[in-house]
Amino acid sequence: MMNNSRTSGRNSQASGVQQGVYAVEFALMFSLFFLVFYTVLTYALIFAAQQSLNSAAENGARKALGWQLTRDARAVAAESEANRMAGWVNALGGKDALTVETCYGSLAPVDGVTPPAQAPSSPASCQAQHADQFKVVLLYHYHFAPLVPLLGPHFLAHNAVPKYLRAEASVSLGIASQSAPQGSP
Repeated sequence: MMNNSRTSGRNSQASGVQQGVYAVEFALMFSLFFLVFYTVLTYALIFAAQQSLNSAAENGARKALGWQLTRDARAVAAESEANRMAGWVNALGGKDALTVETCYGSLAPVDGVTPPAQAPSSPASCQAQHADQFKVVLLYHYHFAPLVPLLGPHFLAHNAVPKYLRAEASVSLGIASQSAPQGSP
């Protein structure tokens, strides 16, 4: 009998140690699984936001092709369309980190006056290449307003994600101003 009680004491002690091992294994595996899941979620939202910014820039540029009375009206229409389409990115970030800029070709006169050449002053600076070109640039400052909170040490988290999400689209305004050729139906 005594021998039997010693064995049962060892078994209960061994099962307690075994339960501790399960807890350590669970903690390690859960941490690894959570890290992978969080990384996938973070990059999925970054890719979705980038695609949304690309689409917003394209639709803003298309909106500028519509007939408007002035160039300023074109710019306002393009900016409002771009802001409308990319609004979810700004709302999810929780801060006003989205910048929308529009510009015309540097040689295009505005109301008879040729504007001075624009010098890039920020990552969002807009500079059109041709006189009849209209450009829409969207910039989202991801480090200022991340879509998913960054985890881990500051230097590691900020190096793993982009600083800015940038999208741009341009259209030729010459297409919008061309009339149908003579003799066309």
